[in-house]
Amino acid sequence: MPGRWQDPPATRTPNRPGDRTAAQNGERRLEQRTEIFSGPLPPPAILRQYDEIQPGFAERLLRLTEDEANHRRQVTARAQRYELFETTLGQVFGLLVALAALGATVWLGVLGLEAAASIVGGTTIVGLVGAFIAGRQRSDK
Repeated sequence: MPGRWQDPPATRTPNRPGDRTAAQNGERRLEQRTEIFSGPLPPPAILRQYDEIQPGFAERLLRLTEDEANHRRQVTARAQRYELFETTLGQVFGLLVALAALGATVWLGVLGLEAAASIVGGTTIVGLVGAFIAGRQRSDK
């Protein structure tokens, strides 16, 4: 039946006494074996083979993997500290800008410049609300 899987000729046995096997016909068979591992370390059997080739190599590989993991943790911790500092600094400066705008609004109101006071106060409120919304959308991602 065309399109159906059939055993390769080398694995079939002759059906009739006159049939020849693939090996008898001079055909060759190629096999391929692939092993894949994932992670920072190879399986223990391969580590043993590394040690047979170069004594102490498995220990060096383990130490290298541990050093890399420690470095990655340090970089991550440093990035988190910087992000916290940056967030805190942004909040402090945002508070200072809001307080300065509030002070300017009150001062303009006391001077009798109600239109200027409402413009400064209104734009400050709109800007702060926009900043909070943008910050929330960025943190949700």
